Amino acid sequence: MTKDHENVSAEPDNSARGEGQGRLSTALRRTIALVLVFLLVASAAGVGVLIYLRGQLDSELGERADVAGAAERFVVQFNTYDPESVDSYVESVNPMLTTKAKTKFESAMKEIISLIQESKLRSEGKLLASGVAHVDTDDAIVLVAVDAAADSIAGPVQRHFRWEIDMRKIDGDWLVDDFNAVTGQVLP
Repeated sequence: MTKDHENVSAEPDNSARGEGQGRLSTALRRTIALVLVFLLVASAAGVGVLIYLRGQLDSELGERADVAGAAERFVVQFNTYDPESVDSYVESVNPMLTTKAKTKFESAMKEIISLIQESKLRSEGKLLASGVAHVDTDDAIVLVAVDAAADSIAGPVQRHFRWEIDMRKIDGDWLVDDFNAVTGQVLP
């Protein structure tokens, strides 16, 4: 054999062993990098959206808790009174009411005060349950169930109330705008 032939056969044949096949082409590496960057950006955007939605949900839940709390305080206070402190009773309920509701309440109280005093009526309200049916930025509807243990010269009686309370947000505070008894209607 000649020396030239030996050199040719002594050189390794890289294509036969597949050493070049393990390397990625530049175009493929760029494509993979772009896909990974896109996935990273999309993931970050997704996390941002989830954080925003969580904040919105927390805000709405907080608003619902605030309006329910205001309605609950009202029904307990509204149903808790005694003949000796009727004046302070009216003063304790009034700050929970809008102007519209105050007018209605004060008008009704003119007749009720004498009844409370003459019959020596005592009442203690107890909240059973509440639920927010609707809440908006400045109005809400709350459903409440409240019992009142009443005692008078006629004897004790347990009263049960179910109300729909219209609430208005005025200067950052939830106030009672109106309330009406919820009656048990039978659906056809």
